[in-house]
Amino acid sequence: MVRYAENWLAGQGVRKVELMIRDDNNPFRTFYKRVGYEIEPRIVMSRWLKDHDT
Repeated sequence: MVRYAENWLAGQGVRKVELMIRDDNNPFRTFYKRVGYEIEPRIVMSRWLKDHDT
């Protein structure tokens, strides 16, 4: 399914896929590494503008 999605995206002109996975989500890190994805050093910054539970 991953390869199918990548082929479809490539056909749409998308050149790169980037995933956001939490650092402690080892099952998904392992899965995507197994299908050819690499870890890249990046920083993601965010800020809640109001209570996110409502």
